[in-house]
Amino acid sequence: MRIITKLVLLFVIVVGSLFFNGCGKAKDKTPKKRVFPIKLMPVDEHDICIKYQADVDVLNMKDVFTIKTEDVKDWPIVCFIMQRDIVLNTVAVNKQRKDVFIVDRYLNGDFPDYVPVKIVDHIKENANIFQVHLTDDMKEEEELQFIIHYSLYSQPQTDIYNDSKSEFTFNALDYWYPTNISKKEVVKLNWILPQSYNLTWKNEIQTPDKDEFFRVYNLTINEPHINSVFKGMNR
Repeated sequence: MRIITKLVLLFVIVVGSLFFNGCGKAKDKTPKKRVFPIKLMPVDEHDICIKYQADVDVLNMKDVFTIKTEDVKDWPIVCFIMQRDIVLNTVAVNKQRKDVFIVDRYLNGDFPDYVPVKIVDHIKENANIFQVHLTDDMKEEEELQFIIHYSLYSQPQTDIYNDSKSEFTFNALDYWYPTNISKKEVVKLNWILPQSYNLTWKNEIQTPDKDEFFRVYNLTINEPHINSVFKGMNR
């Protein structure tokens, strides 16, 4: 009787050890990855309007662009990158105002396309990644139109010899518009300045396309990822 009891006990121990070892191995093989990878919006062209409000010294910007629904039909979330000191006001998709969230605690492996660790570290230090949820009813349209309003407070400079002659400087650093670092983009820029201001770009005074109540400048930037410096000076 004792022998049978010992054999049963030994059988239970052996089976139990195999069971727990098997569970341990299965757990180690479980993949660890994000449910929603950081998929940056595939935009070809941005139409950005920048209006300088001199009384409060702020640049108010509006970016309008479209995305083919076919390109994001399987994406529940789309993302874009913008520098950290930008104030994001509103985001609308097909005229529907959307809530926006900041992506937190991400790694370079969270991007579906390869992004070097150096660039990911630069984004973490200088920018935010914003995410927008896409609903199924939005994907019934052929295109998704995004309208993003945001603001940036410039750094005014005043001539010490003439207080009425002031200027602002806008350093178009990385991520100054909703950026996709994995794709070449074109920015069509529409500057609107007070009638008394000139616009300087690439150290050259630009010729306004309209000069009535406001001065309007239309520019095309084929390499918006490369830093540009814009200056507006009160004439």
